[in-house]
Amino acid sequence: MKLPAQRVASFLASPDAGMRATLIYGPDAGLVRERAARLAIAICPDLNDAFRVTELDGGGLSHDPARLNDEASSLSLIGGRRLIRVRDADDRCGTVFDKFLKALPPGDAFILVEAGDLSPRSSLRKAFEASKSAAAAIACYLDGPRELAELAREVFATHKISARPDAMQYLGTHLGGDRGISRQELEKLALYVGDGGMVVTGRNMDWGEDMASNLWAFPAGMKRDGDAGPKSIAWTSKYGSVVVSGYEAGSTDGLNEKGLVANILYLAEADYGKPDGSRPFLSIAAWAQYVLDNFATVAEAVEALAKEPFAMLAPTLPNGSAASLHLAISDASGDSAIFEYIAGKLVIHHGKQYTVMTNSPTYDQQLALDSYWKGIGG
Repeated sequence: MKLPAQRVASFLASPDAGMRATLIYGPDAGLVRERAARLAIAICPDLNDAFRVTELDGGGLSHDPARLNDEASSLSLIGGRRLIRVRDADDRCGTVFDKFLKALPPGDAFILVEAGDLSPRSSLRKAFEASKSAAAAIACYLDGPRELAELAREVFATHKISARPDAMQYLGTHLGGDRGISRQELEKLALYVGDGGMVVTGRNMDWGEDMASNLWAFPAGMKRDGDAGPKSIAWTSKYGSVVVSGYEAGSTDGLNEKGLVANILYLAEADYGKPDGSRPFLSIAAWAQYVLDNFATVAEAVEALAKEPFAMLAPTLPNGSAASLHLAISDASGDSAIFEYIAGKLVIHHGKQYTVMTNSPTYDQQLALDSYWKGIGG
């Protein structure tokens, strides 16, 4: 029988009594796998149980049709209903299942069949749809905006995340048609937001030598300067912070007491321009620390730094290399921003969508590369 769409969820959780076989098929391979996994667990919670679960290949079954009856007739040595999973089935198996479903062997083994897209004239599909009560066929078509919105609500509810209507609308129109890929993207988004709105910032260090890094804890109220000579900018830290030093010359990564995170990464294309003497100086080694000391949120930092209150100086690192860096910041709300000096001009990318930054190239090129690979499926 064809299983109506409104019955699919309840059926996957608890198949009808007397049901012996189910075909799950369709163009949405991710949804086929997801539904098959749910139904399989409903039959046998431990899919690694070798006594109750048997895996068959559709191609092999078409050459050895008797295998299906043999497996379906076998009993589990330790009790419990057996599950026979047939993957990659197609119309080569159509006759096999037509005969099987018309003369079911004794026993209660459940046959779960997964297939790709099947036309209405498919012999495999017809075999399952013709059965009145012993078999069911479940179609898995590509998700549309409504289904994608439902999927997003399901994933977000699991992580105790709420989303505005405009965000849900955006997801419904921008996620793809494959359920598996859409779920992966939503899970990644949930990871960035965090359970219950928790935000996690991750950092990995890819550098050619030991930077002699140490952890430092700095209290609020410290008097600071830009470490760039007599014309350095000066300030008193508003917030305490914990930072990682680089070459013991400056802060490369850190977190302040308000949840603001700063991370410095290499950028070969950085060009801080030539100071004109109209503004105080800040050494690039103090860039991240200046942000952690003075701001509680990304928005505050963006507003203040966009006014360029200092001129950046980039001294040579202790290893003899030029200090060529860009800065990423994120906060407890999930907001983030990227700061780069390109051709002497400050460029800021601000928004929650900017969740990943690497070393070179410039961030606009990183976004272009990301868009390119998403477009071709890489």
